[in-house]
Amino acid sequence: MCGHGRYVPIDLTRPHILHDGVLDKDGYGRVAGNRSAHQRAFEEEVRDLLPGETLDHVCKNRACIAIWHLEPVSQSENSKRRWER
Repeated sequence: MCGHGRYVPIDLTRPHILHDGVLDKDGYGRVAGNRSAHQRAFEEEVRDLLPGETLDHVCKNRACIAIWHLEPVSQSENSKRRWER
């Protein structure tokens, strides 16, 4: 599923792209096989996540799949950011 391996800077001035399919109970988009829509979008357009990485919705909108709103971080960093918001 690896994308192009390109760098995509975080840009909150650009609009959300909201998943228009199924959302889970926590508001995350889901695609075939119960996979997260934002992870699929990131991996198709940018790169595969490394072991231990997860995606932070910097925009704070769980249904957003815009790659410029997604930042790969460690699970501990993602948890820390969640508590800081």
